[in-house]
Amino acid sequence: MDHSRRRALLSARGPLLAAFAYPAATADPLTLSEAGTRWVAAHPLVRYSVAVQAHPYCFLEGARPSGIVVDMLGLIAQQAGLSLQYVPKRTPEQALDALAAGEVSVVPYLRMNVEQAAEFRFTRPVARVTLGIFSRFDSPYIDGLDDLGGRRVGVPAGTHGTFSQAKPAVRFVEFSPVDRLVHALWNKEVDAIVGPVPSVLFEVKRQRAMDLVTLQTVLGTKVPFAMACARSAAPLVEILDHGLDRILSHERREIAEHYAQRDRGSAFRLSSVEALLAVSAMVTGIAAVWARRAGLFRRD
Repeated sequence: MDHSRRRALLSARGPLLAAFAYPAATADPLTLSEAGTRWVAAHPLVRYSVAVQAHPYCFLEGARPSGIVVDMLGLIAQQAGLSLQYVPKRTPEQALDALAAGEVSVVPYLRMNVEQAAEFRFTRPVARVTLGIFSRFDSPYIDGLDDLGGRRVGVPAGTHGTFSQAKPAVRFVEFSPVDRLVHALWNKEVDAIVGPVPSVLFEVKRQRAMDLVTLQTVLGTKVPFAMACARSAAPLVEILDHGLDRILSHERREIAEHYAQRDRGSAFRLSSVEALLAVSAMVTGIAAVWARRAGLFRRD
């Protein structure tokens, strides 16, 4: 990585951990289309909110947003000549309502599905996350969702509809954020949970529940997450996609390693499996970008 890009990367990272709003930078700017340039000139300040908290991608540290995807949003904003302002919301529903109303222009990390694609404008995926089934150690072996018929199963907020359509016999209950999902499991509010493997494992260790909670099985499907923009801020999607193209794989790995190092320095160290899954999700997104750019498939 050349020195100018390294400085931009580090400068984007620091303010995200230190303040709700941070100034735009002019170093290494993005080359925008005419429409993108006009939109930036008319909207120099971009407001964003957090709807989904999932370590290490997007989460709150106290009252401040942090995570791999939040850092990437900050880097792209600096390269585009934009300033960002975080708008806190009490619930995921409030954050999505603010996005739908145009009160905020972007939510940096949101699951891509048909329903939300009809309401918001998504960038290309920033991560493809592996889901797993977790239970308490005293539970019988679970091979898949078919083994959960008639049981109460916790799932991340916003995913109840998807799971209930696929497995109507299972009683799905939504929780947010992920730490609440894990707490519900070891507190016996639910019989099992289905959630993003890196995020749930992190919370299991943070809550020191390693002797209570176990990963039973990994589901085959990876769930895509992307930055979601308000319909009124549709030109921002092009800017963010262009910026995501500019963030190379080793830079994404450097951002991911930043969070892995922080976690290794804490009492609830991340395992190599978690780090591998987190980086794998990011690399999968990168591979899709480069395949698309190479003309191997096109985005509809």
